[in-house]
Amino acid sequence: DLSVCSNNAVASITGTVSNASSFSWSGGSGAIGSVGSLSTTYTPSVAERSAAPTSVMLTLTANRAGCNPVTDQVAIAITPAPVVNAGID
Repeated sequence: DLSVCSNNAVASITGTVSNASSFSWSGGSGAIGSVGSLSTTYTPSVAERSAAPTSVMLTLTANRAGCNPVTDQVAIAITPAPVVNAGID
């Protein structure tokens, strides 16, 4: 699975599909770059980034006529941003 920092939280996601006529990404409350592309990005929402540390599950679903849909998931861990304090200004 993947890990991103809350202040640099764009995750590159890549799936593979075979013997399917269609597929799509879903999940999270953020933005999936292109739900119909196997290689795309996921940008967590402000709420997801603010909740760090947290994780988001994205699902890749493949479909083929006459078959039940098949899914697989990827977890994206969102870690807190570092904090710095250089003392009194």
